[in-house]
Amino acid sequence: MGYYGELAHAGLHKHHFLHGPDRKKAEHYGLWAYVCMTRHHEYGPEAPHANARVDLHLKQVAQEAFEAKYGHNAWMREFGKNYLD
Repeated sequence: MGYYGELAHAGLHKHHFLHGPDRKKAEHYGLWAYVCMTRHHEYGPEAPHANARVDLHLKQVAQEAFEAKYGHNAWMREFGKNYLD
């Protein structure tokens, strides 16, 4: 567990689609994915920690998935920001 998630042996990091104060909530609701630790997590042109466009896209995917299950009002109560606008 921890930073590398459960697949450290595979070289994968757990990337939370929402970070900062929303990271724990993202964990709780399953708004994360495993990504390779170099090119697709922290470094490289497609890494959300290095590419604002990719980071925004993943937040939008998270919001759409959350809202499909819980609705828009619940999203706004939990996260307070609409990434779909």
